[in-house]
Amino acid sequence: MSSTADAAARLTETLRAVSGLRFYKLGATVDRAGVVVGMPRIKFETYDPGTATTAEFPVFLVVPFDEQAQAKLWEFVEPVAAALESISDTTVGAADPTIYTSGKSDLPAYSFTVEMSLS
Repeated sequence: MSSTADAAARLTETLRAVSGLRFYKLGATVDRAGVVVGMPRIKFETYDPGTATTAEFPVFLVVPFDEQAQAKLWEFVEPVAAALESISDTTVGAADPTIYTSGKSDLPAYSFTVEMSLS
């Protein structure tokens, strides 16, 4: 397993433990409040050619589009941020409001940028 895959596995394991949320694989249809780990931006900042040093994963907190969407996003944004920040060698940027497309539906979401060291 590559170091990028290892980092993704650590993210997945941590996010599965957030109470009240379901973990969805990328491409799955989101039907209740949950999190999705997107494809990372991989940086190669080393003198060793081809060696990845950092992965920046988008992590989406997604909820169904209904009258409770805003309240649900606010309920889960801090627990998700805390879970992400608990991972060693990880930096979490802001949670940006966005739209997450799931199947044919555009769903309200927050997008976190999670930078993880791979070395």
